[in-house]
Amino acid sequence: MSVFPHPWKALRELDTVAVSWRDDLPPPVHAVTNGRNIIWMAKNLLQVERRCALQHELIHIEHGHTCRQNSRIEAQVRQITAERLIPARLLFRAWKAALSVEEWAESLWVTPAVLADRLDHLSPDEQHTAEQLKASARERGAD
Repeated sequence: MSVFPHPWKALRELDTVAVSWRDDLPPPVHAVTNGRNIIWMAKNLLQVERRCALQHELIHIEHGHTCRQNSRIEAQVRQITAERLIPARLLFRAWKAALSVEEWAESLWVTPAVLADRLDHLSPDEQHTAEQLKASARERGAD
């Protein structure tokens, strides 16, 4: 059993949704969906980008978003994506070992953008834990 959330497994459980690999999505678009039964995903993505894009599009499908969404909805979907891909238990465990944001994101198997979305929406309890970790790092002489 994987310790990480697994959007590809979630996709397999949705037997009515297919992924179509495309080489014509305009950058920086990684993937889009019709909100019902298909996700178009760029062929040239790294595996971590595919994982994050898939989770994002699955949330659009889950919420029935069938057309282009406004920035408020996109921000909500990014927040949900980050929360699903990075549970708190993994977020803080990886934080203690990471030497940079990029390394932290890589150890969580997400993009730095998804990690940033997760950090932007910490719960009050998570914020408290983050402050404790920062204080502990300062005591050890790290940033």
